[in-house]
Amino acid sequence: MSNVEIFKKEYNGHPDWEHWNVSLWLNNSEEWYAPFAVLCDLVNRGRITKDVASEELKELIPDITPDGAEVTVDILHYYITDAEIDHMEQQIRKAK
Repeated sequence: MSNVEIFKKEYNGHPDWEHWNVSLWLNNSEEWYAPFAVLCDLVNRGRITKDVASEELKELIPDITPDGAEVTVDILHYYITDAEIDHMEQQIRKAK
């Protein structure tokens, strides 16, 4: 197994512990998930950009997860982009 494969496996495919931890909170805490889902929907509808959504989300959730990971605009942008890709893939599957 290569170092890259080991690295990706250690964080379940997330780039690092901070990304992984922020993802856990975005997807498992209603306080975090609700604004994340609304902003992702606005991005998917073309109402706002991913940059705006990332900045807005940063203002709505804590700066640090309860586990101690720093919540950065870059990390939030990463997961908003990931959600956008998931949305596009769902649309493609529906069109088939």
